[in-house]
Amino acid sequence: MEIREADRDAIERVIVSLETENKEREKLIEENKLAIAVLRKQLSRSNGTVATLPRAHNSNSDDSPRFEGMRRPRAAAVILERAGQPLTLEQIGHQLNAAGLEVNTDNHFTALYTALSRNDAFRLVSGRGRAGLWALSKWPERGEE
Repeated sequence: MEIREADRDAIERVIVSLETENKEREKLIEENKLAIAVLRKQLSRSNGTVATLPRAHNSNSDDSPRFEGMRRPRAAAVILERAGQPLTLEQIGHQLNAAGLEVNTDNHFTALYTALSRNDAFRLVSGRGRAGLWALSKWPERGEE
């Protein structure tokens, strides 16, 4: 069966459109999981009960964030990839905690800042401290897009 060139082009456009929709849905699902985790953590703090937080990767579950065994910079990169835009240190830190990646330090944000600033995969695009926006170095700078 021969497919005309015009039909082939139309089919390819539909495929690309469907793949794009799938990626957007996957991104939304991951963002929703992180939001749910944040809300559960807030609930657990407010009433003293233990919330069910997404934990490290469980091979029996495809709905948990995959942060098991990751260091802070790698997990932060995953969070930035999912967001698709620069985030503040505070946003990244809260998402790390919400996803169950507890930080064993008194000053979590200082440790996270140090980890990101020493890693070439990240760059501070604006601001300072907790309010500064962090991006992945591989992303184009504003104006280059």
